[in-house]
Amino acid sequence: TPNAVAGVNAFANRLEPIEEARLIPAAGPDPWFLAADPSRIDTIEFAYLEGQQGVYTETRSGFEVDGIEIKARHDFAAKAIDWRGLFRNAGV
Repeated sequence: TPNAVAGVNAFANRLEPIEEARLIPAAGPDPWFLAADPSRIDTIEFAYLEGQQGVYTETRSGFEVDGIEIKARHDFAAKAIDWRGLFRNAGV
């Protein structure tokens, strides 16, 4: 048990760590991020083209070689709409 108020972690068992290696190179040497629960505040909005909420795929059988070509496309956009639900710390 802590001996002082400063030794208490007020966020114990309230945050869920999620690791994502793709964020590290662009964000600095050892950053960490916080994101609010989406049910509490809207931070990022996703939009899809009408009728295209999934991945669109086309396939074509090859005649020159034994194989199948697959083309995939996902038509969507994302935008940060409220900065208050997102936080980045540069780390130590």
